[in-house]
Amino acid sequence: MQHLIAETKDGVTVYVNLISSPAASTISHQPHILNLLKEMALDTISGSYPAVTIDMGRVVGNCQVVKTSSKDTIFYARKARTQTYSRFVKTSKAAPTSHLSARLKKDPEGNYELTDIWLGEAYPPVPGTPEETADSRPFWAEHAFVYNANAIEPRTLTKTCPY
Repeated sequence: MQHLIAETKDGVTVYVNLISSPAASTISHQPHILNLLKEMALDTISGSYPAVTIDMGRVVGNCQVVKTSSKDTIFYARKARTQTYSRFVKTSKAAPTSHLSARLKKDPEGNYELTDIWLGEAYPPVPGTPEETADSRPFWAEHAFVYNANAIEPRTLTKTCPY
């Protein structure tokens, strides 16, 4: 089910699948994000898998990605609606943020599907995804998602790094 979010200044449509995308999971747990999306002033978007970060000018929620240290309890699991493992931390708390970030994927018609959205600044895709970049592994070796039982598939939990 495609849901229109916005049109860029150069006429490109941005939409989200509210049933099967990872963005749908975030939106269902934090419905106010859909309203924030509509506030985003999207300029020209380019590339196959662009990431966009907007400073909303006010605190809009808590960032779920934090820097980790050797003192943190780390584990890996698959997030809901994903096939790849992400790094999680149990001993940290989310921090307030004014940033909203989104990852998009260009479709064959030249429009963009919102594939992921989160509160906080942009970060590289997790390792093991088709979008993985050279920055992914170094970044995720030092950062993790704050643990949220609703966001993971419990049967996939492991302490061994899968990538």
